[in-house]
Amino acid sequence: MLRNNLGIGIMSYLDAYAFIENGEFEFRTIHENGLHPITLALCVAPKRQLSRISQIMMNQIIEHMEALKLRMIEIIQ
Repeated sequence: MLRNNLGIGIMSYLDAYAFIENGEFEFRTIHENGLHPITLALCVAPKRQLSRISQIMMNQIIEHMEALKLRMIEIIQ
């Protein structure tokens, strides 16, 4: 529907990035007090401790997503 200009969609920065880069979509941030930022979580067994490498990977993913968000903000402005 979005590609045919027949509606709107709610997407994350990560979902929309490729379409914005190609000029297919226009991304507009929703500013609403009731909406909270995405939380990145990893599911593990309750009695299992998260390994050090898992913690490092989570931090790397978070850093990359934040960098992507900043690039998207620059594109929008």
